[in-house]
Amino acid sequence: MFPVGGIVEEQVAGTLLRPDSFRCELLVDYERGSLALNDPTGGLLQSYWRLTYANNEFILTRWEEAGPIGDPTVLPITPNGRVTSVSLAFDSNMRPYVTWVDAGVVRFYWYDTLQNLNVIDDFPGFYSPMLCLDDKRPLQSASRDVLFFYASSGYLYCRQQRDRFQEAQAIDVMELPINFQRLGRVGMGTGNRLIIELLVTAAQGQERWACP
Repeated sequence: MFPVGGIVEEQVAGTLLRPDSFRCELLVDYERGSLALNDPTGGLLQSYWRLTYANNEFILTRWEEAGPIGDPTVLPITPNGRVTSVSLAFDSNMRPYVTWVDAGVVRFYWYDTLQNLNVIDDFPGFYSPMLCLDDKRPLQSASRDVLFFYASSGYLYCRQQRDRFQEAQAIDVMELPINFQRLGRVGMGTGNRLIIELLVTAAQGQERWACP
């Protein structure tokens, strides 16, 4: 659960945990989970997963650094136009959640527990969407949430699974820097704090993104 009040002032040293630290391509994202989709048996820290957008498909595979494991799953998502970024998370039941930018519009594939089905919502006016499950540790299963981060009108916002992503929370009413380009990576860090990476344009006109 994202804490009331957003970002705390205490500075805790840490780096992103794997596989969030692997991300350095806009059309590929990584997440940690169990051994099978829709089956959280054994917990959400057992395996890596990779989401790739290619050939007009969203392809999900179990993954290790040596390559994919098993057969890929093509998610039931059909883009409207040109996809320019993707982001992946799993909920506590290992259901995939995906957000992407589609012809300039943020779209979001998620499981609505009220309707008991997957839905796709569009969010015009949003940009740079990113997802994560805030805490995958077994003892946090009752309080964790899929978090949906995005930028809008020069500010950073978060929506939570427990609110069915209907309510927007400004993160400390945090105004983004004037040279902000997009969100880079989000996820749990080694200091047990959620890390939100902001990519900015350097003096040379290049984004700063330290890929592994």
